[in-house]
Amino acid sequence: MKIRSREINIFSMSALDLFASALGAFMFLAIIALPYFPNTGDSAERIADVKKDLEAKEKELEEEKEQKKAIEKALQEEKSTSKISFPAMDIVIALDTTASMDKQVAGIRSEIVQLADLIMKLSPDAAMGIIDFKDRCEPRGAVRSLQITKLTASSLSSLQSFTNTMTPRSNPCNLDVEEAVDQALQVSLSMQWRPISKAKTIIIITDNAAYPEKVNSTLSTAQSFHRGGEKSQVSTVFVYTDSRAGGQSYLKRLAQEGGGKFVTGGGSFTATILLALAE
Repeated sequence: MKIRSREINIFSMSALDLFASALGAFMFLAIIALPYFPNTGDSAERIADVKKDLEAKEKELEEEKEQKKAIEKALQEEKSTSKISFPAMDIVIALDTTASMDKQVAGIRSEIVQLADLIMKLSPDAAMGIIDFKDRCEPRGAVRSLQITKLTASSLSSLQSFTNTMTPRSNPCNLDVEEAVDQALQVSLSMQWRPISKAKTIIIITDNAAYPEKVNSTLSTAQSFHRGGEKSQVSTVFVYTDSRAGGQSYLKRLAQEGGGKFVTGGGSFTATILLALAE
């Protein structure tokens, strides 16, 4: 009897024929379909189109970045800009009108209406008083004043009329450099401050200090005025002139005691007052 072969042969001739036939069919179909396959190579035209699209996208991104920077800058400026606005307020401007203060007198005379009009725009309800003070030896008195008056279109003429009478001069009796700051403060306190006002400010403008024997009392007066209300303050403006016996250091201290601002003057009168008022 013939013994059967026990060798296992997976790939019989029939299976190989089948695989060869399938491979041939695939190659035949691939050759036929080859012209219909898209060109996926990097042709010059395709590269140019891709570069063009890329440049367009980069331009869009750059424009978006510029817009973002502009918005951020605007927001930063909005945050950093100091916006001046005032509550209902009363202001008393006490100006030294001795001979050395000629520029400041000219400033208040030429700018008082402009200043008042601007304050009316910044405050819902504002009033102003003016004090003209000189040396205590003046025969007709060291102080002249215009009572606190609500600022309206019709009241501006009274401010202009009063400031037109202010003249920079000194009486021959004025042999010292100090001025009647003490009297200016006392007259300021006696004015008719309005209960409606949320802020009350006295602004002293001079190039000199108070008389030596009046320094402490003026500091005490300013302190008392400040303590009288949350937004009651005495601000000072120091003017550089040839005559300034301790004026700068004194006015700094006066503003400190009065809870107000110390400002150096010399430029626009309106700008100086606004700086003294700004929080």
